[in-house]
Amino acid sequence: MQHTPAERRHIALDENELSSITEGFEEVLRFEAEGLAVLVLRGSGGSFTAVEKGRPNPQAVAGAAAVVTDAAGRVLLGRSTKGMWELPGGRIEAGESAQAAAVRELAEETGLTARVEDAHVITVLHDDRLDMRRISPVVRVTDWDGELALREPGKFVRWEWHPLHTLAALGTIFMPSAQALNAVFPGVLPGLPPVHSYPCVSAVPPVPGEPAEAVRLRERMADRVIRKGWAPSAP
Repeated sequence: MQHTPAERRHIALDENELSSITEGFEEVLRFEAEGLAVLVLRGSGGSFTAVEKGRPNPQAVAGAAAVVTDAAGRVLLGRSTKGMWELPGGRIEAGESAQAAAVRELAEETGLTARVEDAHVITVLHDDRLDMRRISPVVRVTDWDGELALREPGKFVRWEWHPLHTLAALGTIFMPSAQALNAVFPGVLPGLPPVHSYPCVSAVPPVPGEPAEAVRLRERMADRVIRKGWAPSAP
């Protein structure tokens, strides 16, 4: 631009601007005409390149939570060796979807098997209360097979099916599991700290073999129990 006549500098481009214009073309021809550079651009590539700035600093952990119920509508929870109740689930491996992670963890921890097609992400929870944030896809497993087994005795003491109205009296529940339960069954664990929730489906897929009327009655019963603050009956 320094060789451009002063009266033409307001319409001239510098080298950085010229590079921006020519990017993406297969052929660039450059000519001089009366003190100005003339560009001939041919063969638009019509493509782009997405690049990373570098390895990002870890700021969050991602783990899928699997919500599984039996024919009676009871939810599956494991008693961990740390003395708390947890949903099946765990870390999402590289290249793995949240649904696949939930199905894999379900089999590894409980012995129950499910198809990825029967695992549905209901919402993604973002808990930013700690310095290491948690990203938790909540996966509803609508069909499964097998018998409960204690596959990881170093992590869990036992697995049990729990009625929804007893959850608020269970004692210590792993926070991400509690948040996931509340996402699928709103209000079943009142008083939890708020987290960001990003819903992924408009409706929970039906569980095979469960009539719609049974779903409606169970939800109405759960709402009534929560609203009244009733405690579960003694065993």
